[in-house]
Amino acid sequence: MLKLASESSTADCEQSFGDLNVAIVEECRRQGFTIADAETITAQKADSLSPHAAVLWGTNAVIRSSRARKLLGWNPSAPALSSTIPALVVSEAKLI
Repeated sequence: MLKLASESSTADCEQSFGDLNVAIVEECRRQGFTIADAETITAQKADSLSPHAAVLWGTNAVIRSSRARKLLGWNPSAPALSSTIPALVVSEAKLI
């Protein structure tokens, strides 16, 4: 799996939405929910799958915990996002 965020809740971390999406697809494969690989699609293809998807999915913003610490005085208290992906995949699979 891609290195997303430190498992330590005290470490500063950085991750992109693109890396997060790839990690979710890899976990779906690991759990047997898909055999597909993550793929790049055009904005037109994205919008044909879901309204405004090109904007919503096409963003590859980077999340930086250091900014939240510096600007908001935030300190993490929950598990790292990357450690929650397996349970999230199971939870979402139950909904379909």
